[in-house]
Amino acid sequence: MKTAFIFLTLLNFLFAQNLNIQKVYSISYGIFGELGIATASIKVDKQNNYTITMHAKATGVAKFLSQSKEEIYTSKGKLINNQFVPDTFSKHVKNDVKTKKATYTIDHPNKQVTKDSLKTKKDRQTNKWNTYKNSEILDYYAKNDILSLFFNLKYYIKEFSKGNEHDLHAVGANEDNGLINVIVPTKKEHTIINQDLKTTQDTILKVFINQEIFSSERGELLISLDKKGLCDRTVLKDVLLFGDIRAKVVN
Repeated sequence: MKTAFIFLTLLNFLFAQNLNIQKVYSISYGIFGELGIATASIKVDKQNNYTITMHAKATGVAKFLSQSKEEIYTSKGKLINNQFVPDTFSKHVKNDVKTKKATYTIDHPNKQVTKDSLKTKKDRQTNKWNTYKNSEILDYYAKNDILSLFFNLKYYIKEFSKGNEHDLHAVGANEDNGLINVIVPTKKEHTIINQDLKTTQDTILKVFINQEIFSSERGELLISLDKKGLCDRTVLKDVLLFGDIRAKVVN
């Protein structure tokens, strides 16, 4: 259940030092109602070191069916000239019987990304945990990861004219090339998307992360941004059987 991808939709605005922001989202899915809660946070210290974290966990029936599944996405790096420059990005998926963690180290001077994978699985007969490790160099390099990219969007999209499409790249997105498509809808599409999101915000984006999430082949996201440029509502389109996964701010 890749719920955390729903929330990789934050747009950058200028931050002061010692920043500490947190938002909590409720996740719902068709007839099942609420599936979980996700917490998004960003911290910047006096030395301009930053940490962006997205932590999603199943609740209620979904927690029981998924064996207490959680997903944690973390970007760490430096704030340089008001841009988030990541050194590492990690995604950690776990439940009661297995864990899967991928840590990406981004070498900007050599334009190289190394992925270290760690998998653990509980043996039901012996009750012991088996561990598997792997390390590889990716076939592509990207300046951003999927969290830092959306904070840095204003540096890549110079003007949010209606109907523009932008091909961007980020570590942690599509495994082949990291491609992410960001589309600023036309005026007509903007109205339709606002109705779908059940919002009246002026800034709306359509994003394709180009990897399958449930049966949403390209991972199509509709995103509503508030006046501070932070995500307040989002929809993952065309999910298996029950339609769309929705998320909205609850605090």
